[in-house]
Amino acid sequence: MGLMFVTTRSTNRPGRGALCLAILTLFFATFFTACESTPKGRPVSEQNMVPTVLLISAGDILDITFSGATNFNGARRVGPEGSIAMPIIGQIQASGKTVSEVESELEKAYSKELQDSDVVVNLAGSSTVVYVSGSVMRPGRVVLDRPLTALEAILEAGGFAPDANLKRVSVIRYEGTDNTTFDLNLEPVYTGGPVPPFYLKPRDVVNVARKIQWF
Repeated sequence: MGLMFVTTRSTNRPGRGALCLAILTLFFATFFTACESTPKGRPVSEQNMVPTVLLISAGDILDITFSGATNFNGARRVGPEGSIAMPIIGQIQASGKTVSEVESELEKAYSKELQDSDVVVNLAGSSTVVYVSGSVMRPGRVVLDRPLTALEAILEAGGFAPDANLKRVSVIRYEGTDNTTFDLNLEPVYTGGPVPPFYLKPRDVVNVARKIQWF
């Protein structure tokens, strides 16, 4: 009995390869468009361009200098209850106030105790921070000891990483129980274009997206 060989004709139709290629092209085009589309966060307003007024908080260190009583000079940490301990006058509330307000309050309190009650208060150490994440060289906390923009915070974190997408920088702000996201485009920084300053508030999170890598 002879062997029977059965040959099977390929069922691939001539247009099937072209159809698969078209589907893949459509998928990647849709995916790329979705990833590169502009985020739907809140746009930057004029209010965001105004330097943030920093308030003293618990854990901050104040450097206090007296013109008329150098023995009172020194650094003092704001306690958990928000106050600092001062010679003669005792506890002074500092948390929730500006440095200038604490200066005025100390001068008023010492006006009856010292002939020269001039006082200078500086913020020597701040416990207030913002966070920088994503495609930066050193992600982590950045101390907010002065009015700081999103770009300045990124530079404090070592600057942009090589795969950073400067068009996709976001700032997440915690306001009570709600989170607000602001979308920033910092690409003009390297092209000479205008970049409006975006000033940060305590606990803001600055995130730099990564570029999409196509292999």
